[in-house]
Amino acid sequence: IRDDYASRGLGDVYKRQEDAFTSQFIGKSLPLTLGDDVDAVSGATVTSQAVVDALNSLVEAANPS
Repeated sequence: IRDDYASRGLGDVYKRQEDAFTSQFIGKSLPLTLGDDVDAVSGATVTSQAVVDALNSLVEAANPS
């Protein structure tokens, strides 16, 4: 990858969004609902929902009915 094609500062923006997104999970009880318990990352709603779904699936798998 050549430097002249990279968007300068884009990684910094992503890192701040990632930190803000992941910090929302601290101290929360599962299952979670996107939009109620956790806010989506702007521009990455599908990915944010996939993360919430994955966490909720882990809880279901660990606590079968």
